[in-house]
Amino acid sequence: MSSRKPRTQDKVPECWHWPLPQDLQKALAARTPFTQEALQKVENPALLFQRFIPYPHNPPSQWSWKKNLKQSVWRIVAERLNEIYSGSLKDISNEISSRLTMVRKGLEKQGYKFYEPLQAKVMWRLVVGLGLPNPLETGFILHHIYGIPFLPGSAIKGVTRAFRLQTIAEELGVPRLSVWDIEEWENRTKSPTPWKLLDELLTSSVPKPSDTQGRKEELNKQIKSRFNNLKNTLKNGEEFLRAHQYLIQNPKVLEIDIGELKENYIYPFSRAFGSQQAKGEIVFFDAYPTSLTVNGKGILELDVMNPHYGEYYGSKGATPPADWLSPVPVLFLVVRCGAIFQITLAQRPSPYSSDDLLDTVASWTKAALKELGIGAKTRAGYGQMDTDLIPKGDKKLPNQPEAKPAAVSSLAIAIENWSPREMGLLPQIVFQLASMPPHERHLLAQKLKEKLEKSGYWGGKYKEKTWHRQLEQML
Repeated sequence: MSSRKPRTQDKVPECWHWPLPQDLQKALAARTPFTQEALQKVENPALLFQRFIPYPHNPPSQWSWKKNLKQSVWRIVAERLNEIYSGSLKDISNEISSRLTMVRKGLEKQGYKFYEPLQAKVMWRLVVGLGLPNPLETGFILHHIYGIPFLPGSAIKGVTRAFRLQTIAEELGVPRLSVWDIEEWENRTKSPTPWKLLDELLTSSVPKPSDTQGRKEELNKQIKSRFNNLKNTLKNGEEFLRAHQYLIQNPKVLEIDIGELKENYIYPFSRAFGSQQAKGEIVFFDAYPTSLTVNGKGILELDVMNPHYGEYYGSKGATPPADWLSPVPVLFLVVRCGAIFQITLAQRPSPYSSDDLLDTVASWTKAALKELGIGAKTRAGYGQMDTDLIPKGDKKLPNQPEAKPAAVSSLAIAIENWSPREMGLLPQIVFQLASMPPHERHLLAQKLKEKLEKSGYWGGKYKEKTWHRQLEQML
């Protein structure tokens, strides 16, 4: 994107201005209407995207808002961002890495343990901060100092915690009610859902070796009380859960010993993520890209979503959705496929004897990024990461088998679960198939074709679709 020269239609009409104080406009030489030349003076991408977006000032009465002028500004801003990433900021990733190394050395002297830097590759596209306020309607998170895309440590911690909670619930047989059934459950049982009670149980404070005997007994009593509350709730709501097909067999949580529960589930979860009484032992650092270019292009690109029933959503149902309503393209920034982020985890000095908690949590993080993804639109395939990369500088052992790409297992699941309601996922699924070695993708491609044929979405009018032609070539 950064190498393309702006087309004629990219030029922004002169009725667009910067809503800035006069002295600041003068400093930017921007007292005249917004121009691409004035944009060259802004070197911080975060300021450019979050503060220096122009707005229409006294537009002519005959000016139509259907000329996609916002799209023109989007293209110019995105192009300027990648010009900066390929120019003045091209080496900042190395500087951030050096700074993190210094931080690591300092924390290690204080007793912190670090997991070897984990690299995660964007398998499709990635968008974080889509809902942040922005004059261009859709947001994107850029570091307020460095001005580059990054994954906040809080987001990495959140997706790791969500993944572990989900896997524990599956192992113990604790169901997660749909949004449609939660209200009915609460009205009938007058109690929180089993999922909420499980979350409360897992975040119970756990006894430390230095605690007094009285304190240990108090915390163990609290864990036992929450455990019994969960079991009683499941028993009292068994009829409801079976009627709504949430329970098919007796859940393991009703039979498990409390000692096993604490050792295998509560202690690792609570220690890793913390509770209301104690902070977690694991520190999730912000993750930065290892490079601001991908295959010679800037790390960011423009994507588009097309809400087809804008009038229906905007009028709160007054206008029914219909095929003749025109879609309104909405542009937004995404991180390109292939971008690599370096993820760093550390463990605070622990009062417990040496264990493998840090390695365990790192495995949760890898699985979470691989299976759940991170950021917005993960249901559509955005944010999925390949975490099976060999760190830079590591040497592969002679008899060490090749690591399977993260996409293999998750892609097989996506194809197996695909239905006509998920037509929007087809381009992304086919794209991931195309990136796999031929001997690995053939069976998956054949499986996808069978699903499409069975659903009536193969051949005929679909032959002209890009995804159809690509899938044919693979087969």
